[in-house]
Amino acid sequence: MVLLPSQINPTLIRTFSLFLPIAFSIALCFLRKANRKLIVGAMLASLWSLVSLVALESLVNYFNWWHFQAIGGLLYGIPLDLLIGWSLLWGAIPIFISKNLRLPIWLVVMLVFDLFFMPLYTPVLELNQNWILGEIVLLLASFIPAQLLGRWTIEGRQLFARTFLQVVCFSILSLFILPLVIFEQVGGDWKILFTRPNWLNSLNIQLLALPALLGVSAVQEFVLRGYGTPIPYDPPKRLVTSGFYRYVANPMQLSMALVLFGYGMMLKHFWLSFSGLVAFAYGAGIANWDEKQDLYSRFGQDWINYRKEVKNWLPRWKPWHLARAVDEPTISSAKLYFDEDCNQCSELANWFKIRSPIGLVLVPAQDHPRQDLKRLTYDPCDGTTEEEGICAFARALEHINFAYAFIGAFMRLPLVNQFIQLISDASGGEPRKVCRRKT
Repeated sequence: MVLLPSQINPTLIRTFSLFLPIAFSIALCFLRKANRKLIVGAMLASLWSLVSLVALESLVNYFNWWHFQAIGGLLYGIPLDLLIGWSLLWGAIPIFISKNLRLPIWLVVMLVFDLFFMPLYTPVLELNQNWILGEIVLLLASFIPAQLLGRWTIEGRQLFARTFLQVVCFSILSLFILPLVIFEQVGGDWKILFTRPNWLNSLNIQLLALPALLGVSAVQEFVLRGYGTPIPYDPPKRLVTSGFYRYVANPMQLSMALVLFGYGMMLKHFWLSFSGLVAFAYGAGIANWDEKQDLYSRFGQDWINYRKEVKNWLPRWKPWHLARAVDEPTISSAKLYFDEDCNQCSELANWFKIRSPIGLVLVPAQDHPRQDLKRLTYDPCDGTTEEEGICAFARALEHINFAYAFIGAFMRLPLVNQFIQLISDASGGEPRKVCRRKT
């Protein structure tokens, strides 16, 4: 598994398995004169390896590929020292050695390496029949995504894919690894979920989905409008003030605090709920101070105007709009283009007008300045991409109030918006070309 041939004393195996990968990683970092992007990429790769190895341990146990014979310092039955060393071996070390070496070559190198060293870890690690199959499965599910996440972060490529991996990684870390650590220290488990009626578990999950949607949609906004990710060293390039950011300045931190608190309540575990309060304290203290410095240095007066009226933790009921904030009506509002010759579209436009959306102007599709349209179209008028169909409708909802913003955020989720669009098209909302007026 990690770096030393078998020793008689299991303590030596665990000690060297921890400190040799750490020392090797630090040495490579200095030898490569690693910049910030390289370090962040290596850290994310190691973090993915760690959380995925723990998450996949249930699969290892189910198929009985191997098991650990160790006492003390365990997480989900895995010795922590071996877990950290393994994570560095599959995460940071290949990134530091060569992020340009093709992944298939690294895959073969890691497979050969582990095939040689894992049998030498007896008695700490006992391999069972078909353990090689388990090794291949973990390489594909842990090593490959870890290396992709690290490389994409360093090179600034595959924004949607690397953000998705980040979300999966930190979701596992928050909802599985963190509870495991708490359970190991103070006791507790998930057994209560299996003693409750299904309807109650379903209700709890649906309630948790509300703050979770707040965070997921905020991440989506970072990608679509900010061209960045939630990671501080891989941040948005533009100031994001759309989506839930029209209502609250820290939707991701608010989401995490509420989800952890609610998760603990669902499991009736005080310390897990308390971790939500710790997340709140961290966000309100250290993270808030750091964000102020960073955002002011990058966005200046735009950020000041935004933060004057949008709070960190307490959402507004009505959306923030720059034109109102600085009393400057000439600032562009978003536009929703609808077909004025279509009765249903005109009724939809009237529905929005009655609700007095803020920062949104309803414009006939016939007056679009650049092209003929085929669907309801939303133009954010901030230089980012227009959205069509169900996504356009959902975007317009966020201009009404906080409750409608939740509905719009749900409708814009990946797969959800495609499904709703499919239903809409099958019900008469299929694309129809609307020709612009001749000038």
